[in-house]
Amino acid sequence: MTYKNITKYILYSILLLFFFYFLIINILMPLTPDDFSRATVSHTGKKITNIWDIVYSQYYFYQVVNGRAIVHAFVELFMMLGKDLFNIINSLVFISLCVLILIHSGIKEINKFVGFHFILVVILLWFGLPSIGDTIFWLSGSVNYLWTAVFSLSFLLPFRFAIEGKELLNSNKKAHILMLVLGLLAGWSHENTAMLTGCFLFFIFLYFWFGKIKIARYLYTGALSFVIGALFLFLAPANFNRVKSMGYTDNYDLWRQVKIGFESIKYILKSSQFIFVLFFFLILIYIWTSKRSRVKNNKAIIQVLIYFSAACVSIIPMLVSPEFPPRSFFASATFVVISIVMLYRVISTEINSSLKVISLFILGILLVMSMSRVYLDYNKIHETHTAREALITESKQKGIYSVSLPKMPLATDKYIFVYEINKSPDYIANGVYAQYYDLDSVVLEGDYLKVYTTDDSLAGWYKIYYDSGQSFREKESTYVIHATALDKNQLYFNYPETEIKQLRLDFPASATANVTIEKIVINQNGVAKEIDMDKLGKNIQPVSGILNYSVDKSVLKISIEGENPHLIIRNFNELVETTK
Repeated sequence: MTYKNITKYILYSILLLFFFYFLIINILMPLTPDDFSRATVSHTGKKITNIWDIVYSQYYFYQVVNGRAIVHAFVELFMMLGKDLFNIINSLVFISLCVLILIHSGIKEINKFVGFHFILVVILLWFGLPSIGDTIFWLSGSVNYLWTAVFSLSFLLPFRFAIEGKELLNSNKKAHILMLVLGLLAGWSHENTAMLTGCFLFFIFLYFWFGKIKIARYLYTGALSFVIGALFLFLAPANFNRVKSMGYTDNYDLWRQVKIGFESIKYILKSSQFIFVLFFFLILIYIWTSKRSRVKNNKAIIQVLIYFSAACVSIIPMLVSPEFPPRSFFASATFVVISIVMLYRVISTEINSSLKVISLFILGILLVMSMSRVYLDYNKIHETHTAREALITESKQKGIYSVSLPKMPLATDKYIFVYEINKSPDYIANGVYAQYYDLDSVVLEGDYLKVYTTDDSLAGWYKIYYDSGQSFREKESTYVIHATALDKNQLYFNYPETEIKQLRLDFPASATANVTIEKIVINQNGVAKEIDMDKLGKNIQPVSGILNYSVDKSVLKISIEGENPHLIIRNFNELVETTK
């Protein structure tokens, strides 16, 4: 057996190892209410059974929800064909992402270092992505973020070769057709990914222009196709309808939105600090080593900066976007990873071999420990999901179609994604969950706190932190999205078994808005206890964004404004008035 063959077997073994790990996690990850909603034709409740159902569903989706018709068509296709097929393909897509990152980094052939570089890429993604559970393991999320990143990197691969004066494809009709398809997929994918791809194309064409580099015509075909796809994405009627229906056209405050956007970016940078710190650390090493060396690889550094700049510039327009969750940075983070691997290859000869091996060994141990913890967590989630399905089957056999389900044992974090149902049967996720399993209703077991609001109250995410005497702690928080009439103006929050000293209530970020709370009820062990609203008004401590509040005829009225409006209710355990 030759040395080259041994290298190939080592690489393939590494690929298989990671493939099976991600396959196992995909198997353990259950479907969520958001996935269930894609199992039916939009707005009809009819289960999808054929391709024409998907076409009709996406036409409605394109008109009403958003422009990601191609992406959500894939989601609906897998909901029709089954999650088992998705588990396999999605694991392959992740491996494809890692391979594409290697190729974009300049590694185009199998050598003795390629296995090392592949593990390095996985480490960088695992610790550097701002969010993994809802971008790699969740069905709807992975198609929206992981898959669109692969679409983008696949489309940009011929451009990457063109930087070095090479042609990846033969200049013929097949190349034009392929770039036409890839360009459309990359453009008509996801807003953040399309923005990133567009930024990269802008920088790369500047590079071609100033470098007087001639490129193949099929690259122009691809660029034009990308622009057409992006126009279909951004100019979808749904985008304008959604902005209007959510009230952004009437209450939009640009400066407030920019401040919210900066807060989102700060959170994303904190979540991805591993790759950003590493990038600038390697830049410092490059500057230091380049001063000692007469040979300077300026061309490689320009390529590094193209990828890194595209990643950074692409998030600037999102400052004014109504929504910018951490997972939106997924594709941009992959470009940062590419720039790190490229930069590492430039300076690797200046780094001691023993130091490289020791660093990889330590990071490898941390990776194994983290992946083991994630496996155990998803195994717990899978056990609860299996118990839920067994309970549903047993209840239906007994003719019971309103079911109470056990709570998931874990909450969402960077690696775990849990889309939980609510205590309320009228909550949107509960309704979709019940519809998928042919039930009348589902609710979550356990105690709850219920807030009664009014139609004119601000819609959005509400969050409660409980203090049982040890201060407010994030892990004891509970949140719910208020959708006014859709949830009958009743907000259900989880409620702990311990006695509550204080309660912190966070409101949605907003321009000046009002919230009216008519009643608060605690249900513990099946016993409902109502809060004395007049006493509550005397124990409110405004903290941030509370313009004014008052209690009139036992109804609490609050005016709020700002990025993080919230208040504290003191002596909460003393406000319980009556037992119903």
